[in-house]
Amino acid sequence: MRAFDDFAAGLRRSGTPATIGLIGGMAVAYLLAWFGLRNIIGPGLGFDPASALGRPWTLLTYPFASLGNGSDLIWFLLSLLWVWFMGGAIERELGAQRFIATFFAFTLLGALAMLLGRALLGTGPALLGPMIPASALTMIWAARNPEQSILMMMVIPLKGKYLAILTVVLVIFPLGASNPLLGVIAALPLGLAWLWASGKLPVAYPVGVRTGRSRADRKAEERRHFEFQEAIRKKQQDRDERERLRKLFESSLDPKDDR
Repeated sequence: MRAFDDFAAGLRRSGTPATIGLIGGMAVAYLLAWFGLRNIIGPGLGFDPASALGRPWTLLTYPFASLGNGSDLIWFLLSLLWVWFMGGAIERELGAQRFIATFFAFTLLGALAMLLGRALLGTGPALLGPMIPASALTMIWAARNPEQSILMMMVIPLKGKYLAILTVVLVIFPLGASNPLLGVIAALPLGLAWLWASGKLPVAYPVGVRTGRSRADRKAEERRHFEFQEAIRKKQQDRDERERLRKLFESSLDPKDDR
């Protein structure tokens, strides 16, 4: 019991207990599916517009749905990393309870958008995984930090406002594969996320609730994160340069070059 209390206290001190909990739930679901329960985890938690009325819980559970495909492990890990980065930043601003409410509100809006698409177009893709709510979190972060840069793939600096555009494109194209209009409908919750975080909706965005941290502190943390990414990029460049010089030196010692 003491170990559990210490673990819970550690999560609270991290400032992102809800984000870590969501990531943990997604990881557990993926592992269960990989171990052979994919016929339960996938269809049981995934959202299908064609059968949603008979399975209403799936309007909120599809971020945890997974088929446990080992070949998709790297993309799954990247999606968890993205939820951790964006979700953590927003949770520290909103507090755990409001963050959880935000995550599931946009999860629900994503499912309702697919129902709208099916009603208008007669078709709609199933939703498995956190793409829609994670994209909404990205839009919120981008609206709050339009000029803040992050390193995409640890290499490409991208400002928040351009990250928002990229996020919308990455939602429209896959979900609109069968019908481009369906992709546009799927992106509607992302537009709401941007407007809400920008203060352009009647429902006010609760800035700095229950964080105990100033905006300057949050900006300093984001700057440290950017500097950390920049340091990783420079180290990678240094390793590449050393490897290039090593190969050049070895080739200069090759007897074949003296012929």
